[in-house]
Amino acid sequence: MRKLYLVLIILKISALYDMSICDRTKLTLQTQYFKQCQDAQTGLPAVGTVFPNLNGKIPCDRIVDEPDNYIERTFFSTAYSLKHRLSDNWTVHNRFRYATSRIYIEKAQ
Repeated sequence: MRKLYLVLIILKISALYDMSICDRTKLTLQTQYFKQCQDAQTGLPAVGTVFPNLNGKIPCDRIVDEPDNYIERTFFSTAYSLKHRLSDNWTVHNRFRYATSRIYIEKAQ
């Protein structure tokens, strides 16, 4: 009988930097990186694990996929916010954000 080994690796890095350029101008820089690698187990059906099944109970350690399948998710974003007070009544605010995401699935043939 094969054993189910779940491998989950998570790396998350976030940074935020606030700076006052002058007494009326503020700049905020932000970045985020997230990476997750795990086994690509699709799961078991509800019938047989949670709900009754005519064919009997499905063991929770049953592997229905290839044991070498895995999923890798990567996310990166960066942003800035620039705020400048022209007067007590007027403020200019500029923002920009860039984000990208990638999902890679490795399946045995």
